[in-house]
Amino acid sequence: MILHQLVLPPAYLYSYGIESFGAWLIISAGIAQLGLLDFGLQTYVVNRLGVLYHTGRHEEFHRVQSIALRLVMGVAAMATIALLPLPWLPVESWLKLAIPATDARLTMLFLALAIISQIVLGQAVGIYRAIGLAHRAQHWGNLQRAAVLAALLGLISFKVSFAWLGAAQLAVSLVTLIAALVDVRRTTPRFAPRVDYWNGAEAWSLIKPSLFFGLGVLNNFLLFEAPLLILQRVSGPVAVVTFATARTLFSAGRQLLTPIQYSLIPEITRLYAVGDQQRLQELHRISEAVALVGGLALNLALALGSGAIMAFWLHGRVAPESGLVALMAVIGLVTIHRESKYLFQLATNHHERNVVFMSVCYVAMGVAGGLLCSALQERGMALAWLAAELMIIGFLARENGRLLTRPTVCSPATGLALVAFTYVLLHFGLAAVGSAAGPAQLAMAAGTGLGVAIIGLFTWGRALQPAFARLSGHFFSRERVG
Repeated sequence: MILHQLVLPPAYLYSYGIESFGAWLIISAGIAQLGLLDFGLQTYVVNRLGVLYHTGRHEEFHRVQSIALRLVMGVAAMATIALLPLPWLPVESWLKLAIPATDARLTMLFLALAIISQIVLGQAVGIYRAIGLAHRAQHWGNLQRAAVLAALLGLISFKVSFAWLGAAQLAVSLVTLIAALVDVRRTTPRFAPRVDYWNGAEAWSLIKPSLFFGLGVLNNFLLFEAPLLILQRVSGPVAVVTFATARTLFSAGRQLLTPIQYSLIPEITRLYAVGDQQRLQELHRISEAVALVGGLALNLALALGSGAIMAFWLHGRVAPESGLVALMAVIGLVTIHRESKYLFQLATNHHERNVVFMSVCYVAMGVAGGLLCSALQERGMALAWLAAELMIIGFLARENGRLLTRPTVCSPATGLALVAFTYVLLHFGLAAVGSAAGPAQLAMAAGTGLGVAIIGLFTWGRALQPAFARLSGHFFSRERVG
């Protein structure tokens, strides 16, 4: 996914230009909502199958797997039939696309069918995750993404129409699906996909709890795709590309820190299960410190070096103005902090209320962003996004306070002060480096990020050193006993 975000935007911009790239982003965003057809079934079923497999209830494993696969295939078949009239629908006028009508409609059809095939693929290789072979499922996902990337780069170099790009993605998805099914039957014949059992009551027992997991898919659409569709309606394709590329740049910090934070989930779950509140609180303090110091250092560096980074990455074809850059940097910091708080709710199975609250906030973000975009363009959507994330952080802070039976390290007032300080610092910092040459700008950005990290290490790092020593000593002694 990271490679796609880094490599494809400059390729699209070079071959098609900024307005056509904006049209591609809008088509992709328009059909992304089809991911809701999974309605969380894959996540719930894989978890359920894992429990059945590890407790030796293999017959029930086959029944659940058969029902789930028939549900997915039925939904996929109905969705495919519903999409067949798409080439005759005026989607290009609905989405305000400035590309040929036939090209827009066929592209949307092929990409939609590719998403449907990927839902079936996810259900099929989910068996690997259930029986302790998660690496094989990951390999198939990586193979599919690598094949799509290679096919797109090859076709983009010839400047083919978008319909060919969509057809290539569909072809890769179908070939991967067939090959994965063959691999599952070859490597795990005892647990290969079956469709020989059906029970309506049992099917509903799978659908009902899965709908909650589907909120996660809905939130992804509301957070990442809906803002692009709104910007297209209000401001046009240039605003879409500017917002999307700035968002991609400042997602780098989150993509670097979030995997590190989420590696704590097993330990959080264990400490909560045994009721070790002291170590759980210490782990929470360390997680918040890493999120705040690491997030601040990374996003300050990205913001101050954004001009040189954009010039190298996109060859100067997209240049977000300094106000948007400052807002996106603050949002990058806030989203890292949100993830650090949410993982404690997730690891202790207290995340249901949080996901519902996130959905409400992201819907409100879309409404507010649509109103603000008419006056502030991309900055309006960024302001709405920032407000939504701050509300979510406030809610998570309260929930974690209840979970940990103590106030969190960073209160909402402290968080707001940090956000305001970061924005003001970037506002003046970007003005100061605006005329600097590329290498000088990068050196200044790297120095600022490193300086913040060092200050954080010698302040919060030293303050949290006793807690870290107790946690690490306990963890490693437990590993030696194991």
